[in-house]
Amino acid sequence: ERRLVQLWDDSASRLLIAWPGAKVGSDADFDLDIVSTALSAGRLALLYRSLVVEQQLATSISTQNDARLDGGGFWLYAEAAQGVAPEALEAAIDKELHKLRTEGLDPADLRRARKVLAAGEAYGTETISDLGEHVGEYAVDLDWPMAFELTKLRGKVTAARLRRSMATMLTDERRIVGWSLPREARA
Repeated sequence: ERRLVQLWDDSASRLLIAWPGAKVGSDADFDLDIVSTALSAGRLALLYRSLVVEQQLATSISTQNDARLDGGGFWLYAEAAQGVAPEALEAAIDKELHKLRTEGLDPADLRRARKVLAAGEAYGTETISDLGEHVGEYAVDLDWPMAFELTKLRGKVTAARLRRSMATMLTDERRIVGWSLPREARA
């Protein structure tokens, strides 16, 4: 693990955790798509429900799987709620990720993530120009026919495979943790 802190003239405490990601089109890429969606896509997402709504530790939280030809990155962004210690937010995130790595994703959350991704894909390719851009991205990164197989490939993600992927990919040892903290709080 590597850590860094940046001080800003801003009252918010913001966290970024990054892990080396997956090669585009790999099983791990589709696993990380599901994980990212389950963790932070919408008000029913695991981290949003837990950290923003229930515990009120964060004002926002998001994740992104950015797969690339030779491996990409998986990102988690969070902003601490006013008055919440950065350490408390980070510990709560670590607890949720540990639970995901050890217990896996609830079947209902897995189904929800698949549906959200399928809906996003359908909406994101609604116009001919959107479809052209989508196919073009896969033509450059991998193989253009894969642009039409995403829902099927994400449908092959099982809870067991997902748990194995997360246990090896989203570990503390592989991550970079960065905090942007208010300058006056560290003085």
